[in-house]
Amino acid sequence: EGQQAARALSKALDPMAAALAQGLLDHPDWMFDHMEALESYGLGDPALDGLVRALVALSFSTSPLDSGAVNRHLQNQGFGALLSEIQKAALRSASPILAQDTTLADAQAGWIKAFNAFARLTALDRALKAARDDASAEFDAEIFVRTKQERDSLRKALKSGQIFEAESDV
Repeated sequence: EGQQAARALSKALDPMAAALAQGLLDHPDWMFDHMEALESYGLGDPALDGLVRALVALSFSTSPLDSGAVNRHLQNQGFGALLSEIQKAALRSASPILAQDTTLADAQAGWIKAFNAFARLTALDRALKAARDDASAEFDAEIFVRTKQERDSLRKALKSGQIFEAESDV
C-alpha cells in the first residue's frame, strides 16, 4: 500500500492536507477523538487515504502512540516516500498548526478546525456528485447552487489559510 501511495504522488499533495497529515504524524494522539471522521473523510487528499488507513489501524493495535513509533511503523510499511512528500508539502502550507511559535493547544485547535473544514468539504463534494449523478431524483437547483457556493467558499478559505483567522466562520 505504501508503494501505491508513492505512485499517487505523481500529482502534488495539497499543502493544507499535508499539514493535517504532518500534524497527526507529530501528534498521533490528536486522532483519537476523530477516528470515525478520519475513516469517513480522510485528510482532504486522496493520495493520503492509505496513510490514514494505516494510522487508524495502528491506533487500534498500539497504545500509546508516539511520533517516533508511528514514523518507524510507517517507514516499515513502505510509506517513506509519502512521508517525505508530506513534509515538503506541509512546509509549503505555512499553516499555523506547524509553526514553532504556536502553543500545542493552539496547534491542536487549528488542526481540529482545518480537519473539520476538510471533512465538511468532502461531504459537500459528495453531495454535489450525488446530485449530478442521480438525474432521476427531484433536483432543486437553488439548493445545488447554495451547496456549490458553500463548497467553493470553504475550499478558498482552506487554500488561502483564511480558515485559521480568529473570526473565520467558514
